[in-house]
Amino acid sequence: MIFYDLLRPVVIALCACAVCCAQTTNIVDEKACIAAWFGENIQTQSLKLARYEQPVIEVKSNAVTVGWVFRTDQVPPVSKGKMGPIVLLAGFDTQERIRGIHVVRHEETPKYFKRVTASFFAQFLNAPITRDPASFDVVTKATFSSKAIIREVVMGAANLAKEPEIKEQLRK
Repeated sequence: MIFYDLLRPVVIALCACAVCCAQTTNIVDEKACIAAWFGENIQTQSLKLARYEQPVIEVKSNAVTVGWVFRTDQVPPVSKGKMGPIVLLAGFDTQERIRGIHVVRHEETPKYFKRVTASFFAQFLNAPITRDPASFDVVTKATFSSKAIIREVVMGAANLAKEPEIKEQLRK
């Protein structure tokens, strides 16, 4: 178990960066990402929030909520990179910490977007969703893309955490 805990950041970072170096679209294996972020013995269900059209994914372990996963194109702020939208799958836990990020789709120039590597995504792991977006490092020559990712993940998670259905389950 200790070995798995040591490898978890590596697995999360790899899941986060699985697409960024190759294609502009990808079929996301949500379950694999969620398992990498929250562990193998989890259950998921859709959670419809009053203010959002699309549901978020509620993640449970032993019938207790441990976190939520959302698509950044379905939760404000929906940000654009330099060339267009960057759609991410992102998760955060009941401790209000980011558990993982996965690039679903983007319209950025591949030459520049490939600069957004695992080391960029690693700075998000266990970062509080209340962290100032300006305190994250951006990627040189992929500034628009990295700023959009930061905004979408941190501010999107913070917006969801304010929703009554989620707020009541956060552990302060």
